[in-house]
Amino acid sequence: MLSAALKEQMSSETTQSFEDRCACSERSGIDWRTAEEAGIDICLLEHSLDLTPWERLKENQGALRLLMTLEKAGEQLRERPAGPS
Repeated sequence: MLSAALKEQMSSETTQSFEDRCACSERSGIDWRTAEEAGIDICLLEHSLDLTPWERLKENQGALRLLMTLEKAGEQLRERPAGPS
């Protein structure tokens, strides 16, 4: 479950404009703006590029653990006997 602080941070980040979120970036040309409009999260991409390969591996491992936990929870829900409707 997400904490209230994390939910608030995520909400405020999604309402910021491209310029606000990537103000420190020099990559604000038309190609990057087009990618943003196509749904690519430029700031996430820039964040990933700022990480070392080891840091990216650690983040991937965390995401994999989350996926496996969600898969297990889904399997447990599907295996439950159906209750009265």
